[in-house]
Amino acid sequence: MTRCTTVAGLVLLFLLPSSSWAGISSVAKNSNLQFAKFVSLSSSGSVIVSAAGARSFSGGLVLLNGGTVTAASYTMTGSGNSNYTIILPANNTVVISSGGHTLTLTNFTCSVPLTGKLGSGKTSMTFTVGATATVTANATPGAYSGTFNVTAN
Repeated sequence: MTRCTTVAGLVLLFLLPSSSWAGISSVAKNSNLQFAKFVSLSSSGSVIVSAAGARSFSGGLVLLNGGTVTAASYTMTGSGNSNYTIILPANNTVVISSGGHTLTLTNFTCSVPLTGKLGSGKTSMTFTVGATATVTANATPGAYSGTFNVTAN
């Protein structure tokens, strides 16, 4: 008998400006990273939300309708031509949970180069962040959530 499990994931992201980011005055979160609903059958797999907000899967998972799929979105504001560096979490360092059960996040992606400048005359830039959730076979149903830092310096 195959046991079907529905899992929904919601991850809250925070971007932290650093003191070396002198030209950037603020970073505001516009939306959270959300994986929506999927089912883990008898083998493990992954649910991927790209930085563009597209959802895909690999392995023994089935994507379900319902729920929201979005990449996390941020707007950074500063003076024109400000330098920035975005540091995404390393693989397997972020865990989201539901009722004592966990999923690990890997392969964080960003819609803009991780280093650059706002550009001459530009005072803001919006960017998005995606990731992959690794799901074990017969994962426990739940609304998985957690927090992690996307650091800028």
